[in-house]
Amino acid sequence: MSPAEYIAHVDSRLRQEDQRCDRFFERGSKKEIMTVVQYELIGRISEEILKKGFTSLVKENDTDSLRTLYQLLNLVDDIEIMRVAWANYVKVSLPISVPVPTRNGPTPRPRRRNDPLPPPIQAPPRHNPNHLLLLQRPLLAIPARVL
Repeated sequence: MSPAEYIAHVDSRLRQEDQRCDRFFERGSKKEIMTVVQYELIGRISEEILKKGFTSLVKENDTDSLRTLYQLLNLVDDIEIMRVAWANYVKVSLPISVPVPTRNGPTPRPRRRNDPLPPPIQAPPRHNPNHLLLLQRPLLAIPARVL
């Protein structure tokens, strides 16, 4: 079973178990039962899921599975391992371009189509001696309520 299939399967099983608990158990018992089920389905193998399938989920851009995985890990308070998996993915998978130094300094990277435009250069503000007068507002008359 692929990681995406397992994540969908666990999500479906948790929903089924939640409905079963609503039908057959008291509210106090439901919380304890759901905690055990969540640990058994998610907490025990969460690291294994991330080791085996996190990279493939990201490369395939499977946002639905990643969102569900995040929600499932949140149920067992294990979000930290997903943060670590993201950090490792970024460190290993994304290329880092380092500018090559030249005699005149580093060579700037050419601008690409989707790069944001640089901010416009603005002149420093001039000192306006009347700046306090510009900030003052006229007082408005507040009508009295008629009782």
